[in-house]
Amino acid sequence: MKTPKVVFVCQECGAQAPKWMGRCAECGAWNSLVEERAETPVAAGATNRFSQFSTSSTAKLYAEVEMSHGVRLSTGIDEFDRVLGGGVVPGSLILLGGEPGIGKSTLLLQAAAHFAREVGPVLYASAEESEHQVKSRGDRLGVGDSPLYLLSETCIERILEEVARLSPSLVVGPWQHRPGSRSRDAVPVCREESEHSDRPRWPRHEGRQPRRSEGARARR
Repeated sequence: MKTPKVVFVCQECGAQAPKWMGRCAECGAWNSLVEERAETPVAAGATNRFSQFSTSSTAKLYAEVEMSHGVRLSTGIDEFDRVLGGGVVPGSLILLGGEPGIGKSTLLLQAAAHFAREVGPVLYASAEESEHQVKSRGDRLGVGDSPLYLLSETCIERILEEVARLSPSLVVGPWQHRPGSRSRDAVPVCREESEHSDRPRWPRHEGRQPRRSEGARARR
């Protein structure tokens, strides 16, 4: 059996290197490189998260592209919707970044509560805050009763298990660091999620500090 090719990925900035180094050449972080399986090239014609917007793999004239299926879902916050170009695109990933304390998690919690009331169940998976801390902030914001599920978890497999169980309309992840994995040869989060691309399309929001992130994915 052929040994899987591996790369070393910086947990701070995502840079890759063919061999382990004590210091990341991109961001300068020390001891941040972790061994992971190299990404396997996707076969031609394979399904991807943009396939819902097109039924043809051939090029189309700009004027002939139909936008009737490109429905956007409102976050319930007018200015946020405006920045997103009219709302959240089903199946998309939105990354929010900024300095600590500017309100990323608060903004996402408000958007999550709106989605839960208007669209369907929402999973808010926080790695840095407990469920009680999130609920305390939600009570101050007047979130109220809605199918909003809170999960304090740092393991990507557990988060994906809850996604499979709940089939949420939106997944929110206010993470300062990328979630970890149970597996020694764990693959990056984005690749773990791509392996679940045949599941119902859900929007996701993640929130992180600079060089770290926050995002979401929405059901069609």
